[in-house]
Amino acid sequence: MKAKLTTMPVFKSESDEAEWWASSEGRGFVKRQAAAEPASQMEKSEGSPLVARLNKSAKPDGNKQLW
Repeated sequence: MKAKLTTMPVFKSESDEAEWWASSEGRGFVKRQAAAEPASQMEKSEGSPLVARLNKSAKPDGNKQLW
């Protein structure tokens, strides 16, 4: 059984790196890293502040949508 990597290997070329990420070893590495990250560190995306401002300005009475 192969040892599971805790750090990403160094690659000689972009194609070597692409092949590694596409392999089961690379995909497993990503899954292990995601599982090791505590849920409290994952940020929820609130969306773009610009879009939020545009949405507020597009609703004159706060309830009706213009579209």
